[in-house]
Amino acid sequence: MIFIDTPLDVAMARRILRDIALADEPLQHVMGELAGYEARARPIYEHFQERMRADADLIVEGTLGIDLVVERIRCGVESRWAGRTGPA
Repeated sequence: MIFIDTPLDVAMARRILRDIALADEPLQHVMGELAGYEARARPIYEHFQERMRADADLIVEGTLGIDLVVERIRCGVESRWAGRTGPA
């Protein structure tokens, strides 16, 4: 398993920026997202991150640019599984 480890604040900012363009009322949308995140979602996301880090075969820093993320995944997969044939 490959885990792209992105800090929760960066992930939230990316989500808001992505979703805000589609919102009819951007301010209300952002306020709702942040309230829900603070009240319910953050502990769930933290638990998810801990589990994924512990189980991952490869962890890649999620604040890197997309090209670097792809390159690190490619290099990690090639070096870890080089020479394998068939199912693991």
